[in-house]
Amino acid sequence: MSKPTVGNWKLLVRNLRTGNIPFKQFLQRSTKEKSMNKQELIKHVAEHAEVTAKQAEAVINSLTTTILETVRAGGELQITDLGKFGSVERAAKAGRNPQTGETIQIAAKRAAKFSPAKRLKEAAAG
Repeated sequence: MSKPTVGNWKLLVRNLRTGNIPFKQFLQRSTKEKSMNKQELIKHVAEHAEVTAKQAEAVINSLTTTILETVRAGGELQITDLGKFGSVERAAKAGRNPQTGETIQIAAKRAAKFSPAKRLKEAAAG
């Protein structure tokens, strides 16, 4: 697989910003299916951004890696019209074992968090 380049990402973003690819059209896909896997997403991005499938895959892999690295480091990554990826610290707390009713201690942890943007909420609402 080719190494992701900044140029691929810039081309996609430029096409979305300039209106060459309307955001709504970029998000549209078959109404028959309610879900999309990674390979379908790559094909969709390649078609709508007018790039090769390898370039689209490189962009998606680069984006995924960037999100994972940012969240792992405790930072936040905000993508306009999509949402904000981050992590949140969960404090230790007392819980109950549902089978025995026994009180147990749940350890503190860091969990992934996603806050959808207004535009994504509107798209989901129809």
